[in-house]
Amino acid sequence: MGCLNDYIGIRWCGGSASAPSSLYINDLPGLSIKQFNSITDEENSTFLSVWNNIQSRAEKRFALDVREAMGAKYRLKSLAQGVNLGKVFVDASIPTYTFNSFSALHLELNSESDPQFTPSPLLQINIQNVSYYCQDVADTGSILNFNVYDLDTNENLYSTNLTINNEYWNDYEINQSFVASNVNQQPLKLRVVLYTSNPLSTTLIQLPNNIQNPQCCGVLVHGAIQPEDTLTYTPGITATFNVTCSWEGLICQNKNLFSRAFWYLCGIEFLTELIYSTTLSKWTTIGMNQMKDLRAEYEVEYQKSLKQVADGMYLDCDCCLDCASPVQIRTASQFY
Repeated sequence: MGCLNDYIGIRWCGGSASAPSSLYINDLPGLSIKQFNSITDEENSTFLSVWNNIQSRAEKRFALDVREAMGAKYRLKSLAQGVNLGKVFVDASIPTYTFNSFSALHLELNSESDPQFTPSPLLQINIQNVSYYCQDVADTGSILNFNVYDLDTNENLYSTNLTINNEYWNDYEINQSFVASNVNQQPLKLRVVLYTSNPLSTTLIQLPNNIQNPQCCGVLVHGAIQPEDTLTYTPGITATFNVTCSWEGLICQNKNLFSRAFWYLCGIEFLTELIYSTTLSKWTTIGMNQMKDLRAEYEVEYQKSLKQVADGMYLDCDCCLDCASPVQIRTASQFY
C-alpha cells in the first residue's frame, strides 16, 4: 500500500521530523526506544530497520483487516477491467522510429463517464508488466529509466531502471499498484514513461481501439511523445495492467480516520517481533508474560478502533460497490 509508511512516527534523540499523524509508536504505553534497540541483529542493524519492517507488515495486515471490516457492510467487486495492450505494429513493414528521450502511456480512469455512478475512491491500477521493442541490436545494453507519475500532481510514484537485453521485444515485470492521491480527490491518472539519454531505434505500437471509449471504471489509454499528446500509438512501449477495486484507496484518502487503529496495530506488530526475537533481553525472558498481556490489550483497542471507523462509514454506490440489498426468503410456520 505504501501510503501509511512513516505516517506513525518514532521518537528518538536524533530524530527531528514530526509524524504526519502526530502519533508515535513509543508513545504507546509500555513501549520504549530501548526495546527497539534490544532486538537489533545482523538482519536489522538499527532500530530504524526494525521499525521499517514492522510498518511494512502492519500495512499488509491492515489492508486485509479493513477489507474484512468493510466487507460486513458492502460487497466489493474485485476486478473492474483487465487490459493487454498487445504487440501490434502500426505498419506491417515495421518502420524504424527514433526514440529520442520520452515515450509514454497515459492511463486515465474513466469513472466519471456514467452518471449512475460517483467516482470511486476504491479503484486502483495495477501495472503487471511493460514491454519495449528494440529495433537495432546495437542498442542492447542501453538503460531505460522507467517512471510512473500522477498526471494531476506530477508526483513520481515509482521509478526503476530497465536494461535492453536483446533485439526485438524486451519484457519487464513491474507488479506495482497505484491509487489516487488523497489531495486531488479525482479519478486516478497515470503517466507511464520511459526515458533514454541516447537516441534508440524502435517502432510505433498500435493501441487497441476499444480503450479509446472505455465504460465506467474503465481506463482511457493514450500514447505520448510529448507530455500533452493523446496519440493512438506509442513509440516502442506496451503494457499489461488491470483496474481493481480495493479498500486501499479509501484508506489512503482517509488516513486520519484510521490513524488510531493503525497506531495500535503497529504496537501489536512490534510486540510480536519482540516476543519472538532470538536476541536475549529482559523483555524476551523475565518480561515475556508482561509483553504478551500488553499485546492482548493493544489487540482489544485495535479491534475497537477499527470497528468504530468501519461502522461509521456510509459510502455511495459506485462501480466498485454493489449496494443492492440481498433478497431474503423466510419460511413461516403458517399462513395468515
